[in-house]
Amino acid sequence: MKFLNFLFAFLLVAAFTSCDTTKKVTSTTPSSTSTSASNTANAKQAPSKPKVKKPKSTMTKPTKPKMDTDEVATPDQPKVDMKSSTVKPSKTTSTDITKPGKTDILDTPGSITWEAANDRYSAEGTFKNWRMTDVKMVGDDLNTLTAKLEIDLTSIWEKSPKLTDHLKADDYFGVEEHQLATIEVKRVFKGKEKHTAIMWLTMRGKEQKLTGNFEVVSMKPMRIKGETMVDRSVFGIGVDNTSVPNEIKVMFDTVIPR
Repeated sequence: MKFLNFLFAFLLVAAFTSCDTTKKVTSTTPSSTSTSASNTANAKQAPSKPKVKKPKSTMTKPTKPKMDTDEVATPDQPKVDMKSSTVKPSKTTSTDITKPGKTDILDTPGSITWEAANDRYSAEGTFKNWRMTDVKMVGDDLNTLTAKLEIDLTSIWEKSPKLTDHLKADDYFGVEEHQLATIEVKRVFKGKEKHTAIMWLTMRGKEQKLTGNFEVVSMKPMRIKGETMVDRSVFGIGVDNTSVPNEIKVMFDTVIPR
């Protein structure tokens, strides 16, 4: 009898335990299912982030300019040939700057000649390059004539080449330093046949007043011919040569540009 009571109690406990466990499993299962469904719903509701493609960089690496190995050029400078071992600069002297008109006196309107003599030799020379500028005259009235002459001293010439070179030396005209002489016709006095011109000669940094006499050879074109005397000692020309008089005769034969 006791055994039956014990068996009945055992079965009753086992049945109660089984029922409680089933409830626990049943109660936990919906929760898990609910969580899974909630996660699925949230997954459906949450918008997915669009994939953004990273733009490719448009920046390019700077490239070094190709340099010619034979020539190098810089702004505002001429190209220099690097193959040459030396570069010769353009030659510019102070005389080229301070002595304008030296090289462009090419078309002369006439002739300027001179004479000088001693007991041994009679020199007759000329200046090959010279010009007349700033000529002013009212009609044919010589009393209103004014003008300026530019003489290229480097163009001095005499029939003896040796004397020509000597005249260009420092103790005479010194053309290395003094290349331009000017004559300004300040005033003209008209006479019956001969006329007088008052002029100023500037040469080698010195000035001398000259008085010239001339005549009109023709009117169309107006051509004059005359002479004057120049004291070479005023300009320090050949002062050591005392065998030649200081007064040098200078003749001119020229057309008056109009």
